[in-house]
Amino acid sequence: MKVSQLDKLIEQQPEYIIHPKETRENKEARLLLTLFERKRYAVFLKTFEYYMNKYPETEYGEILKSLAAHVHLMRWKETGKAPEFDDARAIYGELVQKYKESPLRERNYLILGFAQMERGDALNTLQTFEGFLKAYPTSPEIPVVRKALAEAYMILRKYDEALAEYNTIIKDFAKTENSQEARYRLGDVAFARGDYSQAIRGYEAAIKEFPSQEKIFPNANFNMAEARFWQKDYKKSLDNYIQFVNLFPTHGNGGYALTRIGELL
Repeated sequence: MKVSQLDKLIEQQPEYIIHPKETRENKEARLLLTLFERKRYAVFLKTFEYYMNKYPETEYGEILKSLAAHVHLMRWKETGKAPEFDDARAIYGELVQKYKESPLRERNYLILGFAQMERGDALNTLQTFEGFLKAYPTSPEIPVVRKALAEAYMILRKYDEALAEYNTIIKDFAKTENSQEARYRLGDVAFARGDYSQAIRGYEAAIKEFPSQEKIFPNANFNMAEARFWQKDYKKSLDNYIQFVNLFPTHGNGGYALTRIGELL
């Protein structure tokens, strides 16, 4: 199940406003904003470079750097080119470190962390989100940040640390959907570890405790089916795959599940 919230954050773009003034600096800043809003990204980046060289201490620095970071991020998402990611990461890092009182800082922190996660950079993901927890200990985003930390630990094969993050969510956010999701994800850690018996026990416990969530979280039946397939428990594996297909008929892994069903039969 996807952890990254990067696409959601990109969709929820803040509204940037530069109030008109009769100065050349202001007019050129507003031109940059217009180029951004019209998605003329190539021209925007060239103009941005010129502007920042001309006005290195501009009062519109945070807004314009936020726009530039977004442009590089979008170009990286579209092309996958490493230089675009590096430019986006550098600017978001600067925004987080330089503008500590900004209302945009929390959002920029999250974008930086999730972008690093999607790039597969687990160590920097950990560093960024651990910094987020210190900076915003009461943020409503804490559960998703802890899920991101767990995911980064999984990439590094630090399974005990991943379990600790999910158990913290279960403890600190009891009786919330975040806690229920964490219970379902405990099995993922055992599954990644190759401990199929423990994974099955974890998923069965989660389904027993929160049966209504079985139709929300696809990992339980799919991973139980796969675990049992490799344990050669073919009858129960078949049952789990059929349950998965019934609950999630349009899921991206549906074709794989149907193939497995054919193999099992």
